[in-house]
Amino acid sequence: MLEHLKQRRPAAAVLGTYLALYDKAFPDYRNEVSRIAGNAIQPLRSDIDITQIGIATNSGEVAAFLDNAGKDGVDAVILMSLGYTNSLSVAQPLIESDLPLIFFNTQVLRTVTSQFNDQDLLHNHGMQGVQDIAAVLVRAGRRFEMVTGLPEQPEIIDELRFRISVQCAASQIRQSHVALMGEAMPGMGDSVFDEKQYEKVFGTGIQHLPQKLLAEACRKANDTEIESIRHKDHELFDIDPSMTLLDHLRSIRQEIALRSVVNEHRLSGLTLSFDSIATYPGIETIPFYAINKLMAEGMAYGGEGDLFVTASGVIAHYLAGDVTFTEMYTMDFDNNCVLNSHMAECNWKMARKDRKPALVRRQFSLAESEPFLFFHFALEPGPVTLFDLTMTSEGQFHFITFECEVDDLPACEGLDRPNFRLRFRRDLRQVLNEYSLLGGGHHLNLVYGGHTNGFKALAEIFNCKFTSIEA
Repeated sequence: MLEHLKQRRPAAAVLGTYLALYDKAFPDYRNEVSRIAGNAIQPLRSDIDITQIGIATNSGEVAAFLDNAGKDGVDAVILMSLGYTNSLSVAQPLIESDLPLIFFNTQVLRTVTSQFNDQDLLHNHGMQGVQDIAAVLVRAGRRFEMVTGLPEQPEIIDELRFRISVQCAASQIRQSHVALMGEAMPGMGDSVFDEKQYEKVFGTGIQHLPQKLLAEACRKANDTEIESIRHKDHELFDIDPSMTLLDHLRSIRQEIALRSVVNEHRLSGLTLSFDSIATYPGIETIPFYAINKLMAEGMAYGGEGDLFVTASGVIAHYLAGDVTFTEMYTMDFDNNCVLNSHMAECNWKMARKDRKPALVRRQFSLAESEPFLFFHFALEPGPVTLFDLTMTSEGQFHFITFECEVDDLPACEGLDRPNFRLRFRRDLRQVLNEYSLLGGGHHLNLVYGGHTNGFKALAEIFNCKFTSIEA
């Protein structure tokens, strides 16, 4: 299994600040506000690892806190002004830090009644400090996020949880690596991008690997592991009766080999092109079977050596979990749908749950190779988000999303590849017009559920343009 691709629990550190003068005027103030901060953060602990809760009244304390938070590898620092905070006493380390900042602008009381008194005011005026610090951060060009509300308001805790989780996804994206094995299929202009710029913006490392790595790893495949996978396949899939043992073993060796390459290079995404891989000595067939297996374990993929959509698949994976590469093929005007498919690549883990995917043997018509195996199925019906990463004419990365439904239909039996239909609420002609006018490419990534807000938040974190199409 590709253990390094598992989504991890988000982690955050909490920093409360206030005016140092309060310690002299109110001797127990630090203990009181520490308790308040701990209570306010408590609802997050079921889903977020809180590494520390610190209190600071000066730049030295803030710097020491941020240093520890960085060593702990937190995804975000939650800032709470636990009284008025004079910004210049704490702001400089916040400006200089690379850690994401999320203000939790909160207090103890829900309302102000006629009985409101000085003691109430003491623990319910932190918004002044938030505004002072935020103004200084804005003037310094320091990015931060803001959540205002009470910890007992579920939507506020959900918002905090969402923002920390998106920062966690961003952290994993920055630490990821993707690779193109061999050469991409020539002529696909929408897959061309500036790799150095991508690395600079997203932090993702981009590698170019020789095809010989796959050929060499195939020769090392272990017989015991091969037999284990073969038996598991017979449990999970309906087996094509025309598939021979030789066909099966050939593809299983590639699965083991490709997994070893992905593990060795700690890849979150890998792409290759059928035309160059099929003719390489020692690679017995096109590894579509292996690609589908690894997509089911979290590996991002793009067809025909499309490194751009592969890299964007990493973004989708760390935000939303299971992801599949896909392509819109044919318009169905009568049913306001489009048929999605590709040569053979689709995440079988996302197949309909009411029937087994079929494991099918196929002789490829576009390249000379031994027969390969693939999985024939339709996706599980339900709401999905389509995600494309493209470029503007000014060279800015541009997130495009639209939400629609996988239709409740079986795969077309006469189409010898995974296939499914996407149903739109709006007229598909309008949706497709808007998509192409924005520069959306012909390869996309698909995830289950409504993730428009998550992609929008990531676009903001990485300073990218974002557009959501109503579909």
